[in-house]
Amino acid sequence: LGTSSTDNNTADDTPTFALTSLISGASVTVAATPSSGNAVTCSFTSTSTSGSCTFTSLLNQTYSITAVQSFGGVNSDTSTALANVVINKATISRPARPDLETSSDSGSSNSDDLTNDNTPTINVSGTFTGTATVTAAKMGSTSVTCSVSSSTCTLSTLSDGVWIITVTDGDAAGNSATSEPLSITIDTTAPSTPTITAQTVSDKENISIQVADSGTAFLNYWTANSNAPTSATSITSTQTQFWNSVEVVANTQALISTVGLGTGYNYKLYVVDQAGNISSGSTNLVKVDPASRPTISGP
Repeated sequence: LGTSSTDNNTADDTPTFALTSLISGASVTVAATPSSGNAVTCSFTSTSTSGSCTFTSLLNQTYSITAVQSFGGVNSDTSTALANVVINKATISRPARPDLETSSDSGSSNSDDLTNDNTPTINVSGTFTGTATVTAAKMGSTSVTCSVSSSTCTLSTLSDGVWIITVTDGDAAGNSATSEPLSITIDTTAPSTPTITAQTVSDKENISIQVADSGTAFLNYWTANSNAPTSATSITSTQTQFWNSVEVVANTQALISTVGLGTGYNYKLYVVDQAGNISSGSTNLVKVDPASRPTISGP
């Protein structure tokens, strides 16, 4: 066990030792002699020229492992010792539950663990006995791992779906502990392009809309030369006269206001889902003109 499979340092206190050059039918005794104290043995009868023996329990110490075999009343010489076998069983403190980095938690909330960031950064607090490893697991997919450095690590590309995130701390001997799991959802699929009736409205109206995805609907300023927005932030970072928004539920009617929008401008409808993905703009345009002022005539 542990970081190396050849250093004879292990957390396994019931270790198994493999033997070769045996005589079939021989009685084989393996002795584990500690640096202090009495030797512990395990025995078996070989059924071929190779075999193995598993100790029931060895204390944490450094051991020298030897073997002899007996066949027909004749004992073999003692094998060359396998020296410096270290048993080091210990308890590792359980790491803290990992958390999705706020900057990786895109969308309407930065704490809902729903994101369109498919290479998310994971936060892991606390100190570690060895190198802590974050593992992302999803049914039907190959697990993805990264090593924690300065309390964070960034996973390589995760496919859309629910991933279970854990962090494991371990030492060179193979002692380890794993955190409670964190469930995150990766969603990189853009919402369906919304539809809206081409219309000219005043700057004092509510327009009825119904879209296929939950999230936020935006009426956003459009010209033939304007660049399509790439996120909610790219819309909301502009002047408020260029956009309005309303929270929407999939396939449910909602009203979006034109109050405050610049007049004489055209607007397209966009939807940003809860993971932060943005749709293409509607094909049809909404034009906002000033509301007509009433006229008064005398008696």
